[in-house]
Amino acid sequence: MLWEVEGKEQPAFDKKQLVTYMKRYIKNLTPKLEAAKQETFKKNIEGATKFLLAKLKDLQFFVGESMHDDGSLVFAYYKDGATNPTFLYFPYGLKEVKC
Repeated sequence: MLWEVEGKEQPAFDKKQLVTYMKRYIKNLTPKLEAAKQETFKKNIEGATKFLLAKLKDLQFFVGESMHDDGSLVFAYYKDGATNPTFLYFPYGLKEVKC
């Protein structure tokens, strides 16, 4: 599976901004998911949010090409000693495109 994302880096979020974004993202995305996926998403998003908050000072934020503020952000950080970033995506917020 290939995921292509084009985007622009955004200014860093503080803790309050990230929590506000996550609440809005969850509220917007949940009704768009199938019932079975809603439960899995809700179960896992809390842990993902805690992970992001723990890494907040190290994160870079990217928004998709459309620049929609209700879409998913892409998060990037550098693991210890890495020269290339690790990118984090919420899989339920991605749309598969066949190439």
